Amino acid sequence: MPGILGFVGGRESPGEAQQTLSRMRELLSHGDARHIDELFRDGRVCATRSHTNLIQPQPQPHTAGGAHIWLDGEFYNRAELALSLGEEARSGAQVSDPALLLALYRQSNDFNQQPDGFDFLRRIDGVYAAVIYDAAARRVHLISDRHGLRHLFWMARGDGGAWASEVKAMLALPGFEPKIERASVEDFFEVGHMTGDRTWFEGVELLPAATVLTWRLDERSVSRRRYWSADEIKPLPEATDAIELAEELGRRFRAAVERRSRAGERTGLKLSGGLDSRAILAAMPERGAPLHAVTFGKRDCEDARIAASAAAAKGARHHAWEMDAARWLPPRLEAVWWTDGEFDLMHMHVITILPRVRELFDIGLDGCGANGIIGDSWAGLGMAGGPPEYIDGRTRRFLILGPTTVRGYVEERLPFFDNEFLELALAAPARLKLHNTLYRMMLLKSFPEFFEHIPWQKTGSPIRWPRPDESRRKSLVEVKESLLYKLSWFGITSPPKRGYADYSTWMRHEPARSIFKEVLGSPSALYPEYVPRARVEGDLAKHFGGRDRAGYLGLALTFEIWLRQVFEGKYRTAPTQVRTGASASAETRDERTQHA
Repeated sequence: MPGILGFVGGRESPGEAQQTLSRMRELLSHGDARHIDELFRDGRVCATRSHTNLIQPQPQPHTAGGAHIWLDGEFYNRAELALSLGEEARSGAQVSDPALLLALYRQSNDFNQQPDGFDFLRRIDGVYAAVIYDAAARRVHLISDRHGLRHLFWMARGDGGAWASEVKAMLALPGFEPKIERASVEDFFEVGHMTGDRTWFEGVELLPAATVLTWRLDERSVSRRRYWSADEIKPLPEATDAIELAEELGRRFRAAVERRSRAGERTGLKLSGGLDSRAILAAMPERGAPLHAVTFGKRDCEDARIAASAAAAKGARHHAWEMDAARWLPPRLEAVWWTDGEFDLMHMHVITILPRVRELFDIGLDGCGANGIIGDSWAGLGMAGGPPEYIDGRTRRFLILGPTTVRGYVEERLPFFDNEFLELALAAPARLKLHNTLYRMMLLKSFPEFFEHIPWQKTGSPIRWPRPDESRRKSLVEVKESLLYKLSWFGITSPPKRGYADYSTWMRHEPARSIFKEVLGSPSALYPEYVPRARVEGDLAKHFGGRDRAGYLGLALTFEIWLRQVFEGKYRTAPTQVRTGASASAETRDERTQHA
């Protein structure tokens, strides 16, 4: 994934500082993120950016009034934000989101009298991370969006610090010795992903959601503050009319999708047999250009069949991309590097369709986090904190890594995180979200042609509202299972459910079989320093003996590949030619497609 990076302090000479910054940027320049901005150096502050040229193509930093800004991501309510600016500032902020953010910052901060005014950040509807260097006030501010979905990592460094959109960039800092955080290893193998603000490296943290971290250069100090919290959302009364609420949510969701489907862009989506991507498909506005929807999975899987029906209802062009034993694993080894080893490679399903996606669209709309926002996934995971806990823990540290995996090639937008939609969804009574009742009501009320008759992959039937009596449903299931059992006496069996993948079986076939055995069974493997070799090799034997141990082995392989990438330089993206901001801006979309 591309992004922003830089550092404060250090004792490097100007030449050494430039070399360090260049090496950091190179570590972020993978995938199609070969477009680079000039290296910036002003006293103790060094910064730059690597990007795909799909959004924010203007060179950065944007500079005005003695302040400089680097922005990774984008805003979706620009017109609303600009209204709060004076006419002169508003006209100057029309060029880009960085220009708008800096204008808002300058309006809120009298540089010498009232620095650090950040209340305006509460109003931004966007997924982004930003760095503002206020040269007049001698301060550097790191900023995360409301939900921390555009990751920005940081670390203290002498009397300053460093930041980057990817942890791996810290490897280029002089004197940095990567040490694996033992608590992170425990999290990864027990939970399946990082928790809190931890990373693999001791001393390197993820900037929390809705946070401004400030380095005061003269005082040589660091502080941070939170500018927004979901606790500020006032709950709706328990007696709220469910139908009216569902209708209003549908209206806001349609508007959210429209804000993220801009005219003139090649916009598409990954379409499954589930509810979230289909909801986005249904809400996408007609722009005249062909709308492409891509599905991955085994041949004739239910996801592909259901997605084809949904695409037909929209008049979209549907593309099915087959996953099989031969092709699922090899591309994921390098992708471990893209995601800093934080994303279990067993969940990198989108890698399979990445070549097709790059050909068809530049901007993808993704349903990330939907069921925890308007559904009841938080309840199924036993999260007493409800949707806010789900968003900050499960979505920020795990689910977002799916869209992040492809960010070196395709930009992903997240309609379910639209401020207006999300705030109303979080305010809704929890009882209405259980069993996805409110979600199903919204879908059936707003997009009946997509949900009344087209089945849901999870159940094999269309969604229903109101929900059938649970005891009756269980009775029907028991009768069905009894009948199938009796029919099996005569050799009559029901066809197996056709899921999109069969990783457990595919791991027993080449090339996965050899990769798992050779990497995890190697005498020189690095993971035994942190994870018992006996456990891993025991699970290897059990899995290839017929018992399913795919989950744990996927985590182990991800961890071992990451360790080799960090400490041995293996399985890493090979550097290729990069393009400066000027040449990047001149490159056309057609040329980008040819590069792909």
